[in-house]
This record gives sequence, C-alpha cells and structure tokens, in this order.
Amino acid sequence: MIYIGTFAVSIGLIWLSEHSKVHKLDMIALLLLCILAGLRASSVGTDYTSYLIPIYRSAINSHSFDEFLNSSWFSVWHNIYVKDWEIGFTSIVYIITKCTGSIRLCAFAIEALIIFPLYKAIDNFNCHKGNALSMFVYLFMMYNMSFNLMRQFIAISFLLLAFSYILTNNKGYAKTITCFIIAFLFHETAIIGILAYCIYIFMFNRLKERGDQHRQRSKFNLRKAIKMCFIGIAVIFSAYAVINVPGVKGLFLEYGYYLSGTYRPMYNQLILRLPIILLYIICWKQQRSDEKYFFGTMLIVEIVLSQLAGLSSQTIRIAFYFSCFYVISFPYFLDWNHDNWKRMLCSSAIKIYCIVYWVYMFVINKSGGTIPYVFFNGIL
Repeated sequence: MIYIGTFAVSIGLIWLSEHSKVHKLDMIALLLLCILAGLRASSVGTDYTSYLIPIYRSAINSHSFDEFLNSSWFSVWHNIYVKDWEIGFTSIVYIITKCTGSIRLCAFAIEALIIFPLYKAIDNFNCHKGNALSMFVYLFMMYNMSFNLMRQFIAISFLLLAFSYILTNNKGYAKTITCFIIAFLFHETAIIGILAYCIYIFMFNRLKERGDQHRQRSKFNLRKAIKMCFIGIAVIFSAYAVINVPGVKGLFLEYGYYLSGTYRPMYNQLILRLPIILLYIICWKQQRSDEKYFFGTMLIVEIVLSQLAGLSSQTIRIAFYFSCFYVISFPYFLDWNHDNWKRMLCSSAIKIYCIVYWVYMFVINKSGGTIPYVFFNGIL
C-alpha cells in the first residue's frame, strides 16, 4: 500500500538523519509526505471536493483578490462565498493558483504548511532525538486526517509549534504569539487550543522552573488543573444546552454546530485510549521532570473531549487540538536512561498500537475517506 511504503521510507530517512552525519535526509522525508498529498485524486479526503476545489476554481476565474473573495458557489441549497472561509487558507490557495495554476501544488503546499511546522515543533521538543518515533506516531494516527481536515491541521501544527517555543525557550514569546495568530487565520477554532497554554501557565508559575518545591507545587496544581478540566467540560455542555435555545443559535460563530446534536456515550473512543493510559501509568515514575503532569492533564482533557463525538461526527474535531500532544508525549515518556529492555518493550508496544489504530480508524472505519489512495488522473 502506498501509505505504508511512504511512511516506512519517511521514518527511515528521519531515523538516518538522527543517527548519521547527513542531517538533510529528514527534509527529503517531509517532502515525500507532501508529494503524496499533492498527487492524490480529489476523491481522497472528503474536504478536497467540499471547499478546496471550489476555492481553487474561484481563484482561477477571478481577476482580482477582491473579486475572488466575493465569488461563490452553490451547495446544499445555498450560496457559499470564498470570504466565508478563513483568510489564511483562501489567500494561500489564491497565491499558488495565480502563480502556478495547479491544484496539485495547492494540495502540496497545504500539506507542507502542516508537516514542516509540526516537524519543527517536534524537533524543538525532542532536541534532535526521538523525532523518528514522533513522526511514526503522527503518520499512523493523524496524517490521513490531514488530507481531510486541511485547515484545522494547519492550525494544529502552528499551535503545537507555538507551544514548543513556550516549553523550550523562555524568550520565545514573539514566535509564540505569531504562531497563535497564524493558527487562527487558518481555522477559527484554534482559539480552543489556547486552552492548553492556559493549563500550562495554571500548573507552572514560571516556565522551566525546577526543584523539589516546584515539584510539590506541580502536584498541587495538577489537582487544580483536573478541576479546571471538569469546569471546562461543564462549560462545553452548557454551551451545548444554550446553543439549542431558539433565537440564540444564530448568535454563535460559524462553528457552533460542533456542539450540536444529541449526545450519547462513545465507549469506543475510551477503549481506543486505554493503551495510552497504560503507557502513561507504566512510564510515570520513570520521568522526574514536571512536564509529565502537563501531558497527563492533556490526556485527561483529550479523553473527555473525545466523548463529545457522541454529539456529532464533527464535534470530535475539538479533541484534535489536544491529541496532537501525543507526538511529543510518547517520546517524552520513553526518555529514560535505565531499564533499556522495558523502554524497548514500551516503544514496540506504541508502534504496534499506532499501526492497529491506523487500520481500525482509516482502513476499517474509513475515517476521512482517504483509503483507498488514488492518484490524480487529471480530472477534478
């Protein structure tokens, strides 16, 4: 299968880049993933035909950027305007279309805006080690979804990059704010991702502070963060209740429908995360740095938000802003210098889990409509 082959080559190149003197191999690996995205047919990824092709056609037919923004297409009994979509995404499509006229390069560039910021964030966290494992996690758990949720995954990548500057550079506030703004320009729901930043500040009074006194405060703040999570849950479900009140629904932003629908428990989402919970428990005592409390809190938030999938198939998208932390938390929890056999066993278990997850979500459940992969045949 084309996905498995590309994943294997890309991960292999990243591993070689980490363990050899040829440090540019990882860039080739990332380009391969962008090329795979660019060469796909319009049937691979449901959002491709939903908005990428109409926006591309609007760019082709327009004579100015203003005309482009005010152009529209008819869908589901109403007109959809280009200006209804986030300005960051539409601007990128417009520029590439006018420069090249190729929708293939549009798809390539969109994937590049996902992959390269994500990899930079991973590299910032891992300090040039463990990148192969991080990309293994991303490719098997999230890459296929990036073919579908293009705008949101660009936002997710830049939010993760913003957070990497927070964790690794006390003076990276300008870069952090810039990444937050870029994320919002590509998907308005990126404001939800800022909750992760708030939780971090809530748990740690000063970035990168160490010591027993801080560790004790971290444990205390973890309890407060968990309470904060439950408060957040109450707010989410309160919003769900309010949004259905007649006359109020129209006041919400475009993505208010993320909280629409009839709720039902999603036990499969909880079962899918049981191996991750087990990994965190096994590796918890191996890690003495305070970041484990933050990653633990992110897991709790992500599990809770995954239950919102019981509202509608759209609602689980909210959880993606927190599940993206898996690409850095998995290598983090495996970074210890003793019990090599146990570390290797956990690493193998993670890889098996990711592969099983990929098969279940994308092959069996057909999430995102990305399988089977079909090459572009010249017809939109």
